[in-house]
Amino acid sequence: MLWMRRRRTAPMRLNPYFQSQQRTRTVRKRVLRVFVSMVSIAGLGWALLFNPLMRIEYVEVVGASPETAPELTEAIESLLDGHRWLLLPRNHRWLYGSDRLVRQLLARFPLNSVLVSQRHRVLRVDVQEKTRLFYVVQNDRMYALDRMGMLLQEIDDVERARVTVEGERGSGFPILYDERGGGEAIPPAWLESLVVLFDQITARTMLSPRTLTLSDEQGRVDIATDADVTLYMTLARPIDAQLSKLEALLEQNVVDLSALTYIDLRFTHRVFYH
Repeated sequence: MLWMRRRRTAPMRLNPYFQSQQRTRTVRKRVLRVFVSMVSIAGLGWALLFNPLMRIEYVEVVGASPETAPELTEAIESLLDGHRWLLLPRNHRWLYGSDRLVRQLLARFPLNSVLVSQRHRVLRVDVQEKTRLFYVVQNDRMYALDRMGMLLQEIDDVERARVTVEGERGSGFPILYDERGGGEAIPPAWLESLVVLFDQITARTMLSPRTLTLSDEQGRVDIATDADVTLYMTLARPIDAQLSKLEALLEQNVVDLSALTYIDLRFTHRVFYH
């Protein structure tokens, strides 16, 4: 019989030249992958940060008076102009900083509130202005005052002026009826509180004041609202505390506003309504 056995051979050794070539190709592939990744990341970064389609192109101001709207628009566009940290565009849809924008607008303009929203390339800014001008009716005469109580002008035809004011500005435009009867000037501190009432009732509740009536020398104020509910308040006590009680009453949904005729907030720790 013929026996055959495979002869053992020593393992084949690779040629060092070919080993070097293989390592070189591996290194090149890694470098190429790193380069492609870096280029892709840079391209994606450019597309996300510097692509014109990612910029805020239009500013829309809602709720401002015709006198204030252009100033607000110009200020917002100025705040969005330029770059942050010398590189990142301020008008980027993700980087414009709504909180910062709100703070700066509240600091520069007489505004009660600012709400910023964005849709595509449009930045919408809803504002509520503080009262700048209101009218006082006293002894059948009407006076225009600024928010500091300075007399701007006296108006002869009260009824026509009232219709004109309410037609142009809306029923919520501040008209104060002074029914104390003595003809004395309204104290400056009371005027400031009355302006705050106009501003804060609208800002803090769902109600909009139509008129304010100063009823007596103790500072009672009756506020007629757009919900046909009259608020009884007093200038002899802090306005903020009375408004806080009103906020709490409305937030708890204890009462149905449509069924009420008045809410009396003049007394400490108590609220009366009917």
